[in-house]
Amino acid sequence: MKMLEARTLFLFLLHTLFCTNSGLQTHCEIRDSRIYVCIDGIPSDPCGYTYIIVNFTSYHESYTIANETFLGDTWLEVERFEITKSPAIHTSIEIRPHAFTKLEKLQHLSLHLFTSVVNIFNDSFTGLISLRTLDLTEWQRFDDQLLHDMFSSNESFPKLQTLLLTNSGIQSTVFNFDDVLLEQLFVRPLKALYLQAIKANIDLYVFSRVCGSLEYVNVSESILRIYDRERVQYAGVCDHLKVLDVSGMHVKSMYCFTNVYENAHFTVNESHLKNFSPIRNVENVTYDRLCTFTSSVSFISITADVNITLHVKSIRSRYNSFDIFDVALSMNNCPLEQIDLAENGISFLSPKFVSQCTRITEVNLAGNRLSKMSEYNTTQFIQLFMLLSNLSVINLAGNGLNVLHEGLFSSNKMLAYLDLSQNEFKVFALSLTNLKNLALLSLSSNNLNLKYATTRLYLTEYLNNSKSNKLMLADNPFACYDCDDLEGIKWLVQNMKSIVDSDSVHCSADSAKVQLVKNETVTELEDICKRPFRQKMITIILCCSSFLVLILSLYLAKKSFQRYNQHRKQKQDECRLLHEAELEKETVSVLKQEQHANTFAVFLSFSGNDKDFVKTFIFESLNEKLKSRVGTDRDLVFFSEIHMEFGKLTNVIKDGLRKCKSMLFILSDSSCRPDNDNWCIFEFNTAMELNIPVTLMVKEYVNESTMHPDIRKYFKNNSRIMWTKDETGTYQLESSWDVVCSAILRSTTDNTM
Repeated sequence: MKMLEARTLFLFLLHTLFCTNSGLQTHCEIRDSRIYVCIDGIPSDPCGYTYIIVNFTSYHESYTIANETFLGDTWLEVERFEITKSPAIHTSIEIRPHAFTKLEKLQHLSLHLFTSVVNIFNDSFTGLISLRTLDLTEWQRFDDQLLHDMFSSNESFPKLQTLLLTNSGIQSTVFNFDDVLLEQLFVRPLKALYLQAIKANIDLYVFSRVCGSLEYVNVSESILRIYDRERVQYAGVCDHLKVLDVSGMHVKSMYCFTNVYENAHFTVNESHLKNFSPIRNVENVTYDRLCTFTSSVSFISITADVNITLHVKSIRSRYNSFDIFDVALSMNNCPLEQIDLAENGISFLSPKFVSQCTRITEVNLAGNRLSKMSEYNTTQFIQLFMLLSNLSVINLAGNGLNVLHEGLFSSNKMLAYLDLSQNEFKVFALSLTNLKNLALLSLSSNNLNLKYATTRLYLTEYLNNSKSNKLMLADNPFACYDCDDLEGIKWLVQNMKSIVDSDSVHCSADSAKVQLVKNETVTELEDICKRPFRQKMITIILCCSSFLVLILSLYLAKKSFQRYNQHRKQKQDECRLLHEAELEKETVSVLKQEQHANTFAVFLSFSGNDKDFVKTFIFESLNEKLKSRVGTDRDLVFFSEIHMEFGKLTNVIKDGLRKCKSMLFILSDSSCRPDNDNWCIFEFNTAMELNIPVTLMVKEYVNESTMHPDIRKYFKNNSRIMWTKDETGTYQLESSWDVVCSAILRSTTDNTM
């Protein structure tokens, strides 16, 4: 940094001492340590700078640019030279023959002369042997004749690659790209042609013959007339032309779609390309804002067979007011890799539109109205990307979406970036675990509220797919003024490293205050959550303080008071044990009664994976022990293989549970996962609904992360009976069957009493 400052200071001193260019009106200064900017005159010596800008800001009657203008030897090293002026300043400029001969290394020349009157000669620009770019943008007095004069000599710009005529000429100016001008232009190795916002006549026959070096053409916002438009044959093809931008272009007699088109079939073959032969090798096409006078266009039940060879890899079509786009294309060897239909207001897009273009990797549908399709044409919406298995980028921003349906991205295993910003999601409830390559998910500018556990669950699930996964969450209306917001703000802070735009994630502390989410925000919310508790504690302390003197005076009675408490606790324990014994006695009495002959003490719930274990180690032992405790010969353990009746399985399970006074839930590492044992989970949830007590019995180690969320919660909050394996690999019950029977008989419900 110090070396850069020293160099800048040295250049400033050098400029001050030896390079003042102190003409009557010219004033020069250094910009960004590399650009030499002069006002109202070309400096005689650029002082070693290779980037020169001359800006006319005051009125000059006339100005001459000649070979003598560039006196200093350092002009030989200049690579970029720009002449510009304020639009309101009128001046006359004459460029003499061989004016730029000394600028041997000049690669970029810009003449932004606006309303200036310029007089040039056929050889004014000879000698620019290294020039690659000629920029004539915003030269309003530039006309067709000046363009012809500039390129009349083959010694002018012999290595020119880029020509810019953007917004040049006045409203009535028409540039005639006839055979003479086209042949003059393409003597040079032109690669890029910028013809935006002009009027032009183009002879496509000649153009097709001479355009061999051209790679890029931009005619956006221009008004074009094509010579000999009806010719069938062209002289050639622009072999290297790969990029074409025709956005907002107007062509004489151009046909525009209007209103509604429906129930039609088209076949496109080679004969339809006759007017486009010169540009048939184009790979990237942009056609925004065509037919801008059209309010909206709908295509309903349109099919098209495309029997031609195309090379187009990227298509962009924005601001064309498409509404319903129910078009199905049939095309073999479709070359498309990118398609951009953003900002069209599309409310329906057929899944068959580009379904055969399986090479597509990027789709941009931002700024449309696909929420209507999601709501009213749900099946087609889910199928929208189903056949595009190579997609790596999907942009659905700004479509008014508030829900995403399961299966929407089920086939897009290669998806790496998903943009869902600027929609209306309040809750995000779509599993993305199948998208293993998804590295960036944008949910910026939605209505997300992280106090909903569902949103946190699915976003956490996505982030856990890979440590490198990132989120974008800026401009969502997160709140941080209520205790209910604490979990959501905690989640944000814990995952800040995975949030790309974390510097723009804010929350509303109240109606007027917005703050950046950070660690202090969590502390503030925790403080808010503790306020009721603190207030309660203060009340308690105030109440207790009035008894302080009494407590001190009764210090000698402390031990008696403690003994009293111990005695009371002992009594309470005795009462509890007596109550449990009475409850067990009452349960045993009920189970003995004949009217309850179909009542079971316990319902065995287990996964099909543990059937042999339950049958071998639990059912017989538990059933015999319970029969012994109750004093009956009938089965007291409901075992589905023996006691379940025939009928609809859900009803049979419920009926079986209603016959039981409790449930013994056998939990193992292979049972009751969310993805493979729905009947086990159904039995558990039904027991919860019927208020049937559930006792957990755990078979060895169980991984909590694989449990169903409801079972995991119950597992964390309740005690359990454990099975382990001894040294010989035999299962052993850590408790006794007497303890198990007591737990069952004392935790029963009265649903059968």
